[in-house]
Formats: sequence, structure tokens, C-alpha cells
Amino acid sequence: MSIRPSCAATGRLRPPCPRRVVQAAFLALLCGEQAAPFGGVMAVTGTPDALSLVVTGDKLAPRPEHWGWLTDALPGDLDDLPTAQVQFALLPDLLADLGRPASVSLGDPVTLAF
Repeated sequence: MSIRPSCAATGRLRPPCPRRVVQAAFLALLCGEQAAPFGGVMAVTGTPDALSLVVTGDKLAPRPEHWGWLTDALPGDLDDLPTAQVQFALLPDLLADLGRPASVSLGDPVTLAF
């Protein structure tokens, strides 16, 4: 996986992006990783005001019970969420703090917009 080479050279995102938005983008990448257990390609695009994650791959397998945490008003019980999927519990709180709802599509490709 590579994070835009232009970011690596300067250590800065262009255009500048608020830290909380960058945190949300990286949590979204962790969610996306779970949708492509056999590998794939993930891309985060957009602006600081509206980001979108797109996950493509040969064998996508997003688990609705995990992705549902991102859009459900009443998520499941934390005790039932495996430790490896903690990003699905953290991202909704961060998006709520940012005042952004999540939109999820579990088709091919898997998409998450916020």
C-alpha cells in the first residue's frame, strides 16, 4: 500500500486537510482493508469536505454486520465486535463529531462516502 508519493516528499497533504478528517480517512482505509481479504485496490478521493473510499478486488467480502456500524443509528453490542474490527466502532463517533453521515454500498466496488 502506498500513500500518495507527493505526501511522502513533503509530509503534508495537498490541499491541507484537518487532522480529524485525516483520521477518518485512515479509519476508513482500515475498514476497506476488511472488505478485501484477498487483496485489492483502495482509493480515497475527494476534498476535505467530502471524502469517498472505493475498494475493488477480485474477491470482495464485506461483512454487513461490521459495515452496518457505520450507518446504523443503534449499532450492535461492542462485546460482539471482534477486536480486529474496532475501526468500525471508532469511525462512526469520529464522523458524528465532524457532523458527517456515512453512506455505504457493499456492492462491487465497496464504497464509503462521508
